[in-house]
Amino acid sequence: MNTQKVFVLLALLLPVNWLVISYCHDQPALSPMGFMAITIGVAELLVCYLLYAHEQNFDGWLQSWLQVQPYGNVWQPLILQGVAVLCLAALGSKVWKRRLRFDIDIFTIMVINSWMLANFEQSNISSLSFLGIELILLGGLVSASYQMAFHDELTKLPGRRALVSDLKHASRHYCMAMTDVDHFKKFNDTYGHDIGDDVLKLVAAKLGDVTGGGKSYRYGGEEFAVVFRGKSAEECRPHLEALREVIANYPLSVRNKNSRPEDDKQGKKQRGQTPKKAKTTHVTISLGVADRVAGETYEEVMKRADQALYKAKENGRNRVEFSN
Repeated sequence: MNTQKVFVLLALLLPVNWLVISYCHDQPALSPMGFMAITIGVAELLVCYLLYAHEQNFDGWLQSWLQVQPYGNVWQPLILQGVAVLCLAALGSKVWKRRLRFDIDIFTIMVINSWMLANFEQSNISSLSFLGIELILLGGLVSASYQMAFHDELTKLPGRRALVSDLKHASRHYCMAMTDVDHFKKFNDTYGHDIGDDVLKLVAAKLGDVTGGGKSYRYGGEEFAVVFRGKSAEECRPHLEALREVIANYPLSVRNKNSRPEDDKQGKKQRGQTPKKAKTTHVTISLGVADRVAGETYEEVMKRADQALYKAKENGRNRVEFSN
């Protein structure tokens, strides 16, 4: 198969395949999108095999379709350009709406592919472009591995490993608060685990907006941590009290299964609105706070913050207690 035919196949298949990867990478193989991706892949392999194994049978048709002349069949390169533009537009729309790292990486790769194909006659252009693509994929793999290891999927907060790593490299002076949701087990038993997940997401969202320069983490279960670098417990007090009050005063809608949104689009319409028949409830958190004392390890600071948290529970919950 000559270079011209390989070029056309690359120009047609590369943008289509990157688009399929973008839309189907997180779909199960047996889902409609997964089945579509498998079907497209099998069809492409079959076409490439037929073109390679039976090139002579298709040679006349290929020559008439692939022949590009300065003033001849201009529709063929226009088709290749159109496919690339349509794929870039479809993925660009997805990037604009979601702005996820994976989609941005795939969009960048498609731009590099288009640049490579537009300058295909240049020496080493394919090597340079594929080197760039490999670097982007490697960076995406490292980023995805970090997200899996250090971030909590449910709450989108940094996880326990991130907390330990940050504390190990923290400055000598910092303040740490351990917090959890009051009566969370009872809440789960009453309303179900789906509503329990909503509670954790709500608390995490408010913790993520904590003022005073605090950084929040999900420690595990319904327990979270907030770290203030370079601040004392007294300096953190107003920020933690404000955080506690914001969560306690937030009305949480408790919907039954029939009233819950069926998809993201419906969920966006309902977000911020209280359904007519929805029941509202409130959740509270308790917090235990500890300053790092010179010479203490992060485990010792965390233990004192935990002890202060237990004290807050014993003293009635929905309060902030400080370690002695």
